[in-house]
Amino acid sequence: MKKINVLVALLFISASPFALAGGAVGTTAVDTQAASQEAKKPPISKKLSRAEVDALLAKPNDVVLIDLRRPDELIKIGGFPVYLNIQAKELEKYADYIPKDKAIATISNHAGRAHAGADFLINKGFKVAGAIGAQDYEAEGGVLTKIAPPAPKYEVNKDIPGVIAKGTKYEFLYEGFEGTEGPITLPDGSAIFTETRANRITQLKDDRGISIFLQNSNGSNGLAFNPKGELISVQNLKPQVGIIYPAGKEKVLSNQFDGKPFQRPNDLVLDKKGGIYFTDIGIVPKPEDKAAEAARPAVYYITPDGKTTRVIDDLKRPNGVQLSTDEKSLYVADTANEFIIAYDIKADGALGAKRNFAKLAGYSKNATGEFSSGADGLAVDSENRVYVATNAGVEVFSAKGETLGVIALPNKPQNLAFAGKDKKTLFVVGRGAAYRIPLLAQGYLGRAK
Repeated sequence: MKKINVLVALLFISASPFALAGGAVGTTAVDTQAASQEAKKPPISKKLSRAEVDALLAKPNDVVLIDLRRPDELIKIGGFPVYLNIQAKELEKYADYIPKDKAIATISNHAGRAHAGADFLINKGFKVAGAIGAQDYEAEGGVLTKIAPPAPKYEVNKDIPGVIAKGTKYEFLYEGFEGTEGPITLPDGSAIFTETRANRITQLKDDRGISIFLQNSNGSNGLAFNPKGELISVQNLKPQVGIIYPAGKEKVLSNQFDGKPFQRPNDLVLDKKGGIYFTDIGIVPKPEDKAAEAARPAVYYITPDGKTTRVIDDLKRPNGVQLSTDEKSLYVADTANEFIIAYDIKADGALGAKRNFAKLAGYSKNATGEFSSGADGLAVDSENRVYVATNAGVEVFSAKGETLGVIALPNKPQNLAFAGKDKKTLFVVGRGAAYRIPLLAQGYLGRAK
């Protein structure tokens, strides 16, 4: 699989077009003519419907998607998270990279080249599920991943002592994801994040390979791992908090408080005792909807024995949530607030009085005329410095709340997490984009995020 992922990275480096009749696999004029004639025969492979494609995407460990289109087509039209992405003429050359123990689906715009590629693989003894027309899938209501090639590396313009040096280059990896939230690192150092609008969790590997980690995530937003390695998320399609991975271990941990269902769970963090703090940003009703329930923004705590308690109910838009490294303080990003709010944590998980922890540079008037900091995701490093995604970029504060500096980004960030095998890479997502920033600082090793 490592070699396959390298090919994914190479896709976005290569941009030379190939004109092949019927999705030919050969490289000579004779081969092209033969393939063209072969393409006129009825395909032996099956064309997959949206439902059949979604069924395959729901089992990412059992399938390999092979996209046979040119880079310019992928950029213009979009595609799927894939393990292998090569052009039709090179399919035979790279056939040895394709595993024979997994189901294979080939992709082109309307399945013409995909059928030719699938038929070729069937004749070579591969287990082929069928051919996919990306534009046909979209016409049936499917959501394509629209990914642009990476922009040139950007440079940090200011030194933040102990965190990042001026002139450090960082990567603008991709943009075009369908909502970007909830990043967290995996044991191998790669990162996963939620595509909220696409209802999936996506993995981005060190070599820039992209794959589906989990399909049908129930609108997951924030993510966290428990000590058993189970992935817990706050979920929005059916508002709840629960285990969503691995398969067979799914479990609802909480879906209501005082008899009322949650509105819009947003972020979470797990403590060492097994408790879970999570935010519910609430749903603001439309002015014309007089009968709609008012927003109920709050922060909740699920105790280690499974009881849900409300610990904060006086913030306007509680968003990101994080613990200090010693777990004596809880930090909350209130998007409407000028400050990151902090609370002392009591022995039973309840909270003490709130205090203004750090003043945000991103606090400004938005397009609707309201003031907002844009404060969203939070992360802490091994020195208990606090990193916040805001309108200004990634704002960094000392353990005492002192302003240390801002890492500016091309687009406003929404969430962030330390990743990489040494947790010295800051993985940032927001507005459909993903960035990778090398740091001097190291993320806290006591939990995944």
